[in-house]
Amino acid sequence: MDIDFTQRVVFGSLHPNEDSTIIFVNRAKCIRRTIVDRSGVIVGFPGVEGLEDISPQICFRASIETAPSGRFYMLWEVNPDGRFYGDESGFGMESGEELRLYAFIDGEGRFEDKFRIYNRGSDRYIDPNKM
Repeated sequence: MDIDFTQRVVFGSLHPNEDSTIIFVNRAKCIRRTIVDRSGVIVGFPGVEGLEDISPQICFRASIETAPSGRFYMLWEVNPDGRFYGDESGFGMESGEELRLYAFIDGEGRFEDKFRIYNRGSDRYIDPNKM
């Protein structure tokens, strides 16, 4: 495979001792481009469609996924489900819904467009099988 990533899943600033670096590697074109830096900041952040106040900092989770079409995209959890904050008995649980965003990455390691909503709670805005 000519295209790869140094890591596929990172947890960002939630785990300060973790190296959150994701580097895109295209061996055929001799390209290495940082997608996420060591501290969990998205490099070349294209913004978010319809949400202007989102910081490019990964706090919870981000992953590089491969669509059925073979295209790569970054799936970024901006807000976890409210159960994330609770202990095993439910103490501390919040009512927030999970919010995940996605953006496609081209063959040179750049975001093709702004991030868009992938899902909010159980409402999915894209069918991954049609990507």
